[in-house]
Amino acid sequence: MVNLFTALKQGTHASHETLENTYPFIMYHGDNVFDFSVYQHVLLVMYRFHACVSQSLMNTSASSDTIAALAKHIDHSSVINAIKSDVLQVHAIHNEKDEQPLLSLLAEQTPGDLSPFNSNTSCCIAGLYVWLGSSMGANIIVRRLSSNKPSPPTNYYSAMAQCARSWVSFKQDVDALVPLLLEENSQAIEHIVEDANIWFSYLISLGTSQNTVKSALAVES
Repeated sequence: MVNLFTALKQGTHASHETLENTYPFIMYHGDNVFDFSVYQHVLLVMYRFHACVSQSLMNTSASSDTIAALAKHIDHSSVINAIKSDVLQVHAIHNEKDEQPLLSLLAEQTPGDLSPFNSNTSCCIAGLYVWLGSSMGANIIVRRLSSNKPSPPTNYYSAMAQCARSWVSFKQDVDALVPLLLEENSQAIEHIVEDANIWFSYLISLGTSQNTVKSALAVES
């Protein structure tokens, strides 16, 4: 039987590389100088992603004990509140008084904004995979960001570092579910990989849209 997490790592490799080289996440690679406005865009993109995954988990958990159990591996409200805190602090650093446009960017997103997933179950498992996978380097990012003067708020990445502690147990619980998933759907593994790529594509599209806004503002100024 194909190992799900091996399939996920191999099947999302291209998407992961594309994301790392997409604005605003490219700020973490190479010798890029830290920029508060780019950092704020990172936070806004991740807020929308986490909001969508959380909504998917809540919607599906209501009718699926399996997803409800997996959802306990993350404290989604803690992560989302941490992002909001960081965004508002960065906003204050820029001495921007009008918070209304910013708060509108933090409006709740819904899974309906994304391409159709194969199923609610594969959508949630894939979303958790991308969420927890992205938490693995959070401690390193906190240290890098804290070295900047002035240093930006890092509540979000600190919250993600807490999520990283659930990575092993999450993998174990999902691996234990795979035989049942395959009994119900022989293409379960392929569908989870496809849905993980949908989540990655969503992040990439959000980053691209933020870069478009940034470029338009630069032209206006």
